[in-house]
Amino acid sequence: MSSKQSLLPILLAMIVISPLGMDIFLPAMPEMSRSLTVPFEYIQACIGIYLFSSGIGQIFFGPLADSHGRITVAKTGIYLFILGAILSISISNIYTLWLARAIQGVGACAVSVAVMSMTRDYYGPKGAGRIISYIIGVIYVVPAIAPLLGGALLSYFDWRICFIFMMLYAVIVFILIKLNLNVSPPNHLKFTKYNFSLNAYKPILMNQSFRFHASLCALSMAIVIHYLNLSPERLMEDLSATPNQFAIWFGINAIVSIISSFTAPSIIERVGNKKSLIIAIAFSLISSSIMLVLSNISSSIAFMAPMFIASVGLGFSFGVSGGQALAPFDKDAGKASALLGLIQMSGGALVASAIQAIVINNVIAIAVTMLLPSIWIVSGLIRSSKTKSKLFYHAS
Repeated sequence: MSSKQSLLPILLAMIVISPLGMDIFLPAMPEMSRSLTVPFEYIQACIGIYLFSSGIGQIFFGPLADSHGRITVAKTGIYLFILGAILSISISNIYTLWLARAIQGVGACAVSVAVMSMTRDYYGPKGAGRIISYIIGVIYVVPAIAPLLGGALLSYFDWRICFIFMMLYAVIVFILIKLNLNVSPPNHLKFTKYNFSLNAYKPILMNQSFRFHASLCALSMAIVIHYLNLSPERLMEDLSATPNQFAIWFGINAIVSIISSFTAPSIIERVGNKKSLIIAIAFSLISSSIMLVLSNISSSIAFMAPMFIASVGLGFSFGVSGGQALAPFDKDAGKASALLGLIQMSGGALVASAIQAIVINNVIAIAVTMLLPSIWIVSGLIRSSKTKSKLFYHAS
């Protein structure tokens, strides 16, 4: 078995840590609200804190990945993730839970930086897009399984069991890395001296292709984050779905996302990046329009059907932009991955939060979020045609 073949399953196991930290406890959110005697919005904030800290942590772990190695950063991230899980299990108030979630978010981001950097290292600028699509596909597997698992565990235990499961999974991944991740870095890769300086990110941010695709990743992620924030309240509180019913709806959407993420790469390869983004525009416009039309209907399917359509479009937007954002970079893959993660996670969280704050009706707010990627793609393609600038990187 070649190093690339043996590496991929380990990378996929590692990347599960990040979405697992978000998804397994979603069915427990109403119980957590009652147990800690706080408003539901305080528990919802755990998702935003996790994602925002995950984004901010990228700027520290990117240079560390380039200076101390990807595996060292991955192990550090797992340590922090486990620490956050232990704190969550032992908390007695919401403020400690927020701290624990921030620590877990930082740990999850370190693991993600390591995975994305290693993907660019071993698969190159051309192959990275395909592998990132598979990674995203696995990320979507977790929402299909984790809420169902969380709902099943809640039938026998209280909400803390979700964080116990997070801790045990992270321990297993750490053992897997320790025993099996012994592939050598590519010959061209030379780790540099640690340099935490915002100036180190300037050459990456100055790259026009990176800015366009990283921003598209952020707007696409805003849809995911908005959905994560809204769906427990919309389905379980407003529409009286049980935790298991919520998990089933969540799982169906995840299955749609999985299919999209694993089929999009072959379509992207066949039709090209630009046409694939046009496909993403179509799904963005359709999903947003249907969500607006059905916004006054109190039905689970009226809320979830547009989400299914949006999830298909996300397979194309992530499939193109995830790889294209990192493609121009070689020795700075760690910093490029970190900056992409910062823009995608924290930027997406800020966009989703801003729209939720501005648009009072939650369903209309998510419809607006669904519309943003298509607006960005169209404006980018128009600017590119007028200025003759290149938005797509082609490996030589």
